[in-house]
Order: sequence, then structure tokens, then C-alpha cells
Amino acid sequence: MITERCPPNGLARAAWFVREAAEWEDAGNLDRAAHCRRVAADIEQTEFSSRPLLALMGKPG
Repeated sequence: MITERCPPNGLARAAWFVREAAEWEDAGNLDRAAHCRRVAADIEQTEFSSRPLLALMGKPG
């Protein structure tokens, strides 16, 4: 739904998917929103595991 292009990789891409999920949720498409959130979580996991300091800092939860 967002008209801007998705960043090519990294945490910026994960943030884009989170924003996209919020827009899909507002539009009432909960399945698409859930998919975007899963993709964002997968990207974040990959990024955090590839950067030791970020992995140590981690995300709460």
C-alpha cells in the first residue's frame, strides 16, 4: 500500500514492512498485515544475528 519503494535490505527494509503492515491493518486486511510483520521479524532476526553488538542488545521480549 505504501507508494514509496521498499529499501533493498537491512533494518530499513524491516521498518518499511512494519509501516506497510500498519497500513494493511488500517485497510482491514489482517492476513496481509500479519505477513508483513512476519517478514519484518525475519529480517530483523537476520540483521541482529549478523551484528554481534546488536544481538547482545537485542530486542525486549
